[in-house]
Amino acid sequence: MRGILRCAFILGILLPDGLSVRAGEKPIPYVSPGLRVGYEFGRGLTLGLKISLGFATEGDYFNITLGVRASSKRDPASREETFSYFQFQAGTPLNGIHGGGGVGFAVSGKEMERRVDPMFTLSYGVGLYSELDVIRMPERFRCDLGVLGIIPVPLRKMELFGSIGG
Repeated sequence: MRGILRCAFILGILLPDGLSVRAGEKPIPYVSPGLRVGYEFGRGLTLGLKISLGFATEGDYFNITLGVRASSKRDPASREETFSYFQFQAGTPLNGIHGGGGVGFAVSGKEMERRVDPMFTLSYGVGLYSELDVIRMPERFRCDLGVLGIIPVPLRKMELFGSIGG
């Protein structure tokens, strides 16, 4: 677990600078809320909310994401399956569609019985993403396949047409 967090921290420091060098321009900071509907294998329908803060260049992105995921079932056992998560995520266009992934951890359980498990994500799409989340728990893997809708909002003014007249 420490190795995953150490790697994610290093990526978080280095990647925004790498994006700006590769694109030849400063990365644009953004915030991106999202809504997710998924299916956790063996457990049923899941619903999730997330918020990301990150940097984007010509298609590439890097962000830090906080989110929560819950079962759509109302029984007490399903409510215990609710978890929050923290991830570093990055991606780039693949054939004109964004492909990316994330690494981080999920926190679940009640106050005195909290557990922290590694979480990995793969995503593919534009605006509406197909997404696979895998949480490595000691006794099993939790796999959730879903659709995530996001709305990235730039945090600084963008020039749409460049400077005119030199």
